[in-house]
Amino acid sequence: MIQGLSNDDYELIRTFNSTEVPVTNERLVYEYFEENANKYPDKIALFFMGKSLSYKKVNETANQLAYKLVADGVKPDDIVGIMLERSFEMIISILAILKAGAAYLPIDPRHPKDRIEYYIQNSRVQIVLTSEQYIQDEKTQEVNYILWEKADEWEGNSKTNLVRRAQTNNLAYIIYTSGSTGMPKGVMIEHGGLINRLSWMINNFVFNEEDVFLQKTTFSFDVSVWELLCWGMVGAKLAIMEPNKEKNPRSIVKMIEQYKVTVLHFVPSVLELFISYTEYKFDLDRIKTLKYVVVSGEELTLITAKKFNELYKPHHEIALWNLYGPTEATIDVTSFNCDELDDSFERVPIGGPVWNTKLYVFDENMRILPVGEKGELFIGGIQVARGYYNNEKLTAERFMPNPLNPDEMIYKTGDLVMWNEHGLIDYYGRIDSQIKIRGLRIELGEIEFHLMQYQGITKSIVIVDARNLVNKYLVAFYTGEPEVNEGELSEFLAKRIPEYMMPTKFIHIKQFDTVLNGKLDRKALVNLYETKYVV
Repeated sequence: MIQGLSNDDYELIRTFNSTEVPVTNERLVYEYFEENANKYPDKIALFFMGKSLSYKKVNETANQLAYKLVADGVKPDDIVGIMLERSFEMIISILAILKAGAAYLPIDPRHPKDRIEYYIQNSRVQIVLTSEQYIQDEKTQEVNYILWEKADEWEGNSKTNLVRRAQTNNLAYIIYTSGSTGMPKGVMIEHGGLINRLSWMINNFVFNEEDVFLQKTTFSFDVSVWELLCWGMVGAKLAIMEPNKEKNPRSIVKMIEQYKVTVLHFVPSVLELFISYTEYKFDLDRIKTLKYVVVSGEELTLITAKKFNELYKPHHEIALWNLYGPTEATIDVTSFNCDELDDSFERVPIGGPVWNTKLYVFDENMRILPVGEKGELFIGGIQVARGYYNNEKLTAERFMPNPLNPDEMIYKTGDLVMWNEHGLIDYYGRIDSQIKIRGLRIELGEIEFHLMQYQGITKSIVIVDARNLVNKYLVAFYTGEPEVNEGELSEFLAKRIPEYMMPTKFIHIKQFDTVLNGKLDRKALVNLYETKYVV
């Protein structure tokens, strides 16, 4: 029993967190790929822009590059950068780095020069795999740039698999995420957590050698990791999307149709574009091979999930799964099958925990909360990151011993959640979106939720007009019908939220802008408001 919890709540939460599943650590992720390369040497592994590579070719090329990295001194827990766009070379580079025992650091060539320089300097990488076109202005002294244009330098190396060099407690990758401090922070993920996450997904979705994955997520975002590696663990195929086309529904449909894609990922806002594109005068047989659509990265609205099910389910079976997880916990830690939605749901849950993961909801005094009470989500288990690279202070702030079990490290997410009676987590937005206006605490996500219950509104984002620090105002942007009756909308909201949470202005726009990873760009809305709508 835990102080503050009833026996019933204690048993419920203990049951919800009963996620122990034995996961074999005998093989690292790339070793599954090697087994399939031996099993299916001539099978197509990769498609890209009309070309293909076999399992044998991918494996042998990755081995040759891995031997080059080892000869250059790469060892376990070293970090090797990759500065490439989506391509065969990008996939092979990742496999080669893992085979060499190191961790890969994705560097998006489209990022600003100063940010790229920061990644390289902060991570202390000594080697970056790249192409000549990306280093003309970015070349940093004391870094060895290995160019794919000079692949002949390692093509004479052995094609045989290397002896395993890394263990499950070594780093698999480092991904930099934006930080509230303004400087990106490098999240260190170990092989053990990665194996757990991918093994859970393969088991949960029953992936096999007949599947075709679509790789369209920018590789500097951790959602890309399962796209980049899962296929090779089951002997499936990977269709790589041409750079800069990942947000275009027409291009996505073309990829699904051409390569018979069965598995793909969307950020919810891009899924909404895809649904809109396929909703009218569209032959759904063009996407009939799809079996799984996975969404994560931002909140999936009930409207979008229901529209998905209503549009696609009568035609053929496509399962929509809502996943959640911060980069600091190895991609995703919860999942929910949207087939389970019915009229009793007011929102789409982010779901229950994946294998070997614990979810805790604490109050501001680190006391565990019962079912039905909102608090901050903390994550424990094998998928919790090692910490932030070269940032011990921030690591100590966000990764801490579990007050319920001091031997376990937990990660402080900053997300406001609640256990519901079904043993699922409901998500209510970021705690740091809990602003104060005139001394009253306001959750922007709650206002947005109720706005989207109004007929004619498909998506909403609420921002704060804080130009006057004394008198702050709420401004609601929305997409959907161009002209809703603001009086009726205000009456609708007045029945659901307090007066102090009522937006002062309602602004219709055609669509919301997104940033590189497809998430909605709130900063762009603030800029739009200040430049266009402020008198």
